[in-house]
Amino acid sequence: MESFYSIIYLKPNALSDEHLAVGLFTGGGEGPFLFLSESRMRLYKLITRKITYLAIQRLLNGLKQKVDGYRGNQAELRLFDPLYSKEELMKLKKMSKGTVVFLEPTVINEWLNQEVHDQLVQQFLGEQKKKVLPKRSAFHLIWKRYVNQPNFDAYTRFVTTKGLKQEAEVNISVDLYHAEKWEVVKAIDFDLKPMTVEKKCYEFNLLSSIFTEHTLICVFQSPKTKEGKERLMLAQTDYPTVKFKKFRLEF
Repeated sequence: MESFYSIIYLKPNALSDEHLAVGLFTGGGEGPFLFLSESRMRLYKLITRKITYLAIQRLLNGLKQKVDGYRGNQAELRLFDPLYSKEELMKLKKMSKGTVVFLEPTVINEWLNQEVHDQLVQQFLGEQKKKVLPKRSAFHLIWKRYVNQPNFDAYTRFVTTKGLKQEAEVNISVDLYHAEKWEVVKAIDFDLKPMTVEKKCYEFNLLSSIFTEHTLICVFQSPKTKEGKERLMLAQTDYPTVKFKKFRLEF
């Protein structure tokens, strides 16, 4: 599915054409994401009535909760498409009586993830999201230390698809790449949240379209939970062309 963005504006005065950009909505890829500028909302508060500000703040915060909840709680990999997003934003515009307006969804030639979303926020709003370091699983840390050992010097470590092939339409991280062996390797911790595992598994679909003649390898550690074991079995069924390799120190 194509990735896209839409800038969200507020009209401080219904009688003028002034527009204040206060947020950025992005969809597709690993989205949706919604950024709301605290500093711009404070400015809006200064130039409008308090009752209007509180109503608009409530509407925007409601949309953000919906977006964040959609991204984090869906059991299936379902993505916001431009049509759905436009309907949501049109609904917001109607509820705000035209105070909230938005730019028509614009397609971008990138695989949308948090990093790409943050870059767009910087480009359009000149702001940076407060960095919150993600929690890394124990397996992720062990795997990263392991592949940085000298016996993997023949591999290209922790690179992106565009770093390997500039013509790649999406930019996905790859843990290991071997040009001569024609291998693409990514590790997955199947004990992570279901949505996180599904997104990481889905990336193998995208990788298969880029590296059509390569062997795709998914490295995993034996899941500790029943749910993790079920997710691993499901992935092995859903992705028969991917080679699943259990992590061992002699990998």
